[in-house]
Parts: sequence; C-alpha cells; structure tokens
Amino acid sequence: MQITADAHVTLRYAIALEADTAPDCEADGQVTEFICGRGQVLPGLEAKLAGHADGERLNLVLPPAEAFGELDPALDLRVPFSDFPENAREVLKPGMRFRGPHPSEAGKVVAFTVTEIAGDEVVASGNHPLAGKTLRVACEVLAVREATEDELKGGGGCCGGGSCGSGECGNGECGSHEGHEHEHAHEHGSGGGCGSGGCGCH
Repeated sequence: MQITADAHVTLRYAIALEADTAPDCEADGQVTEFICGRGQVLPGLEAKLAGHADGERLNLVLPPAEAFGELDPALDLRVPFSDFPENAREVLKPGMRFRGPHPSEAGKVVAFTVTEIAGDEVVASGNHPLAGKTLRVACEVLAVREATEDELKGGGGCCGGGSCGSGECGNGECGSHEGHEHEHAHEHGSGGGCGSGGCGCH
C-alpha cells in the first residue's frame, strides 16, 4: 500500500542538520507512527513521503519552510522579570516555556522558551530551536496500512495532533501578564518524535 491521506504509517527516521554528518536511520533511527494528512509530522516530510510504500528508503532534504520554519527575529524577546506573576517568577529558569501573544501578529499566541535569566530580564524565544535550519532526513517506511476508524476519530498515531514546527498555541497572555500561563516543560534536541517538538537530530 502506498502512503496516501488517512494512511497509518510506521516510519524509522534519523535527522541531521545540513552541515552535519549524514543521518543513518538504520544505526541511529527511531520509530514513529502517524496518520498521513493530519499534520502529525513535518510538512515537508509528509509531502515527500506521499506515494511511497512500505520497505522504501529515502534520503530527503527539508529547507526551513518545509521543516521548522524560518527564523523570526520578532520572536526573540527580553521581558522584564517584574512583568511575570510572582508565582511564575519563583520557578522561571532556562528551558521553561510560557505562552503569550505574538509581538507583531495580532490574535496569534506563541509558546516562548526561556533561554536565559539576565539580571532583571527574562530572555526568551518563540522560535523553534531548529527554525531557519535545513535538515537532512534518512528514513525507511516500515509499514503502511489503512487507519482504523478509532484512529481517525482520535487523531491517532503517537506523534500527537499538533502540526510540527507550528509551535504550541494557548490562551495565555503576556502583555499585562494578568492570567499569564507558564509551563514546566522543556525542549529536547534528541529523542523526540518528529511531531513532538523534539527533532531527534544526531
């Protein structure tokens, strides 16, 4: 069976930056499952897998637009520490995330990751760590089948339902920081599923 919309795909893959050693999915790969057409993996990866069948191996190049997006300087912020609620100030540290409005796109909410506590300011970025990077992906299609009705209803697959590289959106507000949301979450550069926020880069 070929990979088409609503197909359940089991994929072994390894990802590397363009300048790094070529990825080897057999030696370094990890296995993930997703339903095609549901935005559960990188958009460029999903598009380039379409039409391929189980047993096929592919070596792909994904420019930023097909991977984690272009680097957006507007999403690199320095926020006064005092702007955060007192209970958030007690736990803020590099790697933690909070949600706030996009600095230049009204109505859009972005998940920012704290990169540094610099004196009385919090340095944070809403860019994915791999934004602006060209990726090389080595992958092997392990299995393709029709997704079950339950999988289609539930968004199925272990990659999660969010579109990779789109960031996490919520209703938190970071302008006045009243009702501001923060999360005890971290981005990891390895070990993540290709739709989970981590890229599995080696």
